[in-house]
Amino acid sequence: MRHWIYPANPKYYDVIAAFTQESQTAWPMNSKVEVGDDVYIYSGAPFKQILFKCEVEAINIHVDDVMDQAEKYAKVEGKAPKKMFMLLKTLEQFETDSGSLVSFQALRDHGLKGSIMGPQCLENNETLLEYILEM
Repeated sequence: MRHWIYPANPKYYDVIAAFTQESQTAWPMNSKVEVGDDVYIYSGAPFKQILFKCEVEAINIHVDDVMDQAEKYAKVEGKAPKKMFMLLKTLEQFETDSGSLVSFQALRDHGLKGSIMGPQCLENNETLLEYILEM
């Protein structure tokens, strides 16, 4: 099992509604996730923190099979993505506040390098992985 941070942009997608109202949330696959992996959903501004801890329940789902759900929470219209999707089960929701232990600044203070622009495998950053697992 591996651990990942995946970014989300609340300008384009209602991340909170998607992960609190669905039993499984469809999310684009941009890495080599496997069933059973943990995925932490990091949201940019205005939150700038990890919002959810999820478990991967299915992978390689075709976009046509999840588009109805994805469109429900989309805030903009556009072309359907051509990538495959995974199904995530929400395990934990983190409080949203600037002093959060999973805020961007806290993550930076505990080993995050750069910004979170794409998926990051936490096994490649032991310091950050240990911090997140200890919370």
